[in-house]
Amino acid sequence: MGYRLSPLLWDKVKDITSHAILPLACYLVGSFAITTLLMKNNLMDNLAADYVRTAVAKGVTFKDAVVKHALRNSLIPIATTFGQNITLLVSGSFLIETIFDIDGFGLLALTAVLDRDYPVVMGTVLVGATVFVVINMMVDFCYAYLDPRIRVRGKRNL
Repeated sequence: MGYRLSPLLWDKVKDITSHAILPLACYLVGSFAITTLLMKNNLMDNLAADYVRTAVAKGVTFKDAVVKHALRNSLIPIATTFGQNITLLVSGSFLIETIFDIDGFGLLALTAVLDRDYPVVMGTVLVGATVFVVINMMVDFCYAYLDPRIRVRGKRNL
């Protein structure tokens, strides 16, 4: 006997999906445009670099030269903007949450500021700062993965 979703659950999934399309599109449109433009420009710069031409001259196929050399070096600035985009999503969420009447983190912070609810303001700033630090640490690990010249060390030798 196969597993089937109940009609009530299926209707709830369709309702949530239909109401999430516009807010998600608002979140993603600006970031996506900037990220794709940055990726295109960095990839074009790296494709014109000497090391890609040298790799092709040594017998590496153009596809492998693009994927293993140029693309990997082009992803480093994308990792940087990824961290900044996440911070912008957290800090700019109050506008989208206000427009679409979504009870979320941004609207909570905005309401707390307007109502002068200082403990909630401090809590939202603490959570936002924690997210910022964690995302920046993840970006640093992405740097170490993308560029073998960068190493992440546990202990420091003094």
